[in-house]
Amino acid sequence: MKTRVLKLTRVTALPDAGGGTLFFKAPGLTRQQRYLFFQPAAVPAFEGTDAWFLAEREPGGSWRLVHRVNADGSPHVERPAGDA
Repeated sequence: MKTRVLKLTRVTALPDAGGGTLFFKAPGLTRQQRYLFFQPAAVPAFEGTDAWFLAEREPGGSWRLVHRVNADGSPHVERPAGDA
C-alpha cells in the first residue's frame, strides 16, 4: 500500500459558535487537489492546531490515517504532563 506523511490542520468554528472542530485539512498531493479533508471522527485525538500523521491509500483513492508521527515520519511519543 502507498503511504504518505500528512500535516493535518484543525479548522474550528468561531468562538461565538462554540469553537468546536469542524474538520481537518492537509495539503493536497497534486496541483489539481489543493487540500485533503478529514472528518473529526476519522482523526485520532490530539491537542493543538497541527499534527503529523501517517496516511495509507485506500482502494478507491481515499486516504486513511494510520497513526500519529513526527514531521520526519518517525514515531510520535506522547510526553507525560509535566515533562519538559
